[in-house]
Amino acid sequence: MPNYNSQIKAIAAVLKLYSWDFISVAYTDSATDIENFQKEVALLGICIAVKVDLQDVGMTTAQSVEKLQEKKAEGSNVVVVLAEPRYTRDLLKMAEEKETDFVWIGDDRWGDNPFVVNKLQNVAKGALTIKAQTSTIPEFDEYIENLTLDNHSPIPDVWFEEFWQEHFQCTLSGSKTQQSAFPDVCQPSLRLNAATMHAGNYAYQTVLATNATIQGFRAYVKRYCSDLQLTGVITCVEQYAPRAQLSAFIERAKVQQGENFFTFEKQPAKTAYDVLNFKKDASGSYQYQKVGSFDGSLNLQSTDVDIYFESEFRNIPTSFCQKITCNQCRQQLSEALSYTKATNTHNEAEQFFDAQFVKYSPAPQDEKYRFDSVWGIIITILAVLGIMLCLILFIYFCFLSPVVHGSTLVGYLLLFGLLLLFALSFGFVSTPNLPSCVVRRFFIGVVHAIIFASMLVKSLNIWRRKQHVNEQEASCSYFSQPCGLFVIALALIFVQVIISSEWLIIVPPTVPEYFQHQLRCFPAANFENHLVFSCVYVMLLIILTLVFSLLCWKSEENNYESRFVSLSCAFSILIWIAMMVTATRVSYAYRDLAFCVGFLVEAYAILLCIFLRKVFILSRLRKLEKHKGASQSVSDIYYNHPLALTYPQMSLSKSQIGYEGGSQFLPAYDMAPPVSPEAAMPLPIRSSSAVDYDGGSQFSPGYPLTSSGGPGYLYLDHDVLDADVAV
Repeated sequence: MPNYNSQIKAIAAVLKLYSWDFISVAYTDSATDIENFQKEVALLGICIAVKVDLQDVGMTTAQSVEKLQEKKAEGSNVVVVLAEPRYTRDLLKMAEEKETDFVWIGDDRWGDNPFVVNKLQNVAKGALTIKAQTSTIPEFDEYIENLTLDNHSPIPDVWFEEFWQEHFQCTLSGSKTQQSAFPDVCQPSLRLNAATMHAGNYAYQTVLATNATIQGFRAYVKRYCSDLQLTGVITCVEQYAPRAQLSAFIERAKVQQGENFFTFEKQPAKTAYDVLNFKKDASGSYQYQKVGSFDGSLNLQSTDVDIYFESEFRNIPTSFCQKITCNQCRQQLSEALSYTKATNTHNEAEQFFDAQFVKYSPAPQDEKYRFDSVWGIIITILAVLGIMLCLILFIYFCFLSPVVHGSTLVGYLLLFGLLLLFALSFGFVSTPNLPSCVVRRFFIGVVHAIIFASMLVKSLNIWRRKQHVNEQEASCSYFSQPCGLFVIALALIFVQVIISSEWLIIVPPTVPEYFQHQLRCFPAANFENHLVFSCVYVMLLIILTLVFSLLCWKSEENNYESRFVSLSCAFSILIWIAMMVTATRVSYAYRDLAFCVGFLVEAYAILLCIFLRKVFILSRLRKLEKHKGASQSVSDIYYNHPLALTYPQMSLSKSQIGYEGGSQFLPAYDMAPPVSPEAAMPLPIRSSSAVDYDGGSQFSPGYPLTSSGGPGYLYLDHDVLDADVAV
């Protein structure tokens, strides 16, 4: 028979799987047993928020549920029930009446007992319970099915008749224990069916123990009492046979397919447990279903468990301290650790803790850096190449665009965000430690906020200008200027900085722990789910960027930049869906790899759609410049002092647009003094196509060139080449 600590280990393993380290306990055991339970689980880093004695005569069941509700408000959503079945049922019934929901964890007394959950499926749904592994015993099943009202020896009549009426929900006329609550009369044809009866939790172990005792005692008597007929058993055991040897003979007895039977004095009974989940089956009804096992280590996949916390659908909550009671919790854990050191004990719970979770101590196989692995080397090379490409593009655009106009600053901010996204891959390649876990939690949201806030500001700027296409005052606002757009982008990014910082403050980072043989950031069981939740604001930015860029799909500004922003968002959404689903569903060993691949694919896709496209356009301009034989370079043409320019044989068409060097309608009165087009042009021109250029980097609708010295703009023909290249 398993001892009490065996159940503690199994329950603690389930709690650690989901990182539930702040729990409540409802019990009917002795206060000493609960204190021992608290000390044992504290060594595993689990804190008890409140202990509710369901047998306390001074507290009603309603008051017990209210105490549990108070701790639920502080973050304790999990209740461990260590109670007799009828008290457990009363607790569930009262919780249903008060319309409150918890995640229930039951010991083997709950197990798969149908009495506990009968007509209480709505409140008990999602419960996790443990039950000692058992096997069918054909001889015992045969004995049960042969029991009748006339043949049930050695069970007393009073006991058996009461059981018969309770089991079949009928009344036995003439019985001393007649159950008048049942209207139907028990029919003589009724028979017991072993398959429909709920056996005791340790029926199988009891049979094994009985057989081992009988076999051991027979061998003991045969060894020391050869003259048993003369001396008798009692005389032999008392005078001739060494009583201390009896347990040794029982231990050597062969049971359960030849395995030895062990008593508690020698070592704990090796009893395995099944982990049951009260969840929906294929028909939609709630049933106990086996989802895992515990035989010294937990064999359970969290994806196999369905918990319906405050929902009709699968919803697994957290359960950790959220308020000032955390100080009380920390003190509780500290006292447990001090007690262990003072008594110099390394008890079973500690041994289990060390073997199962190995917290704070790296395993030898994980001391090797992931950067030495094949996938780590590949990710590192691709990330370094991406960083170098971002730096080259930054220098390239700075050289060609020394004059800042429109959304140029926001473009540089977007390029900086892509550089950080490449660098963020290093944080997921590195073996989890305290600094790398902080980097993951904080920067995954902030880096993406930099990228998509910049793209959103670009899209909003194009959309606003499209709304005021015939209004010069559209560009007069401060927020239309480069610095204004840059400030808006920073404000959007700051929101995500607050969100990520608040997460670090509310849930301070802790030293990573081993979980299922993998070193993982806290919470180990579902760290990736928390990362996804921290990026909800980023998802909103992506959606808004996609919406506004699609609204400007037909806008020609900045060489149809809105279209490529839309494509970037579409690619990013697909990448995010694949990355998040993969990173939260695959084996823990491959989840960091899923994030790294997602980051690299996303960063390269945006670089290709936004920046490499601009490089391609500039490259075409250089080729055209050489082909036409222009005396000035592209950088002179697009990014230096005001000048007048045209190409030979260039004619105006309906697709012409004005260009003033920025993303706004900016008057150019403060530019160079008016000159005649013929005097300014180094190339053969026609005066009708001569224009003035102010050195900016973007297209904007302009005004006809006048001879009065007013604003001058560059007119280009789309049929020749669209030369709009804004960072």
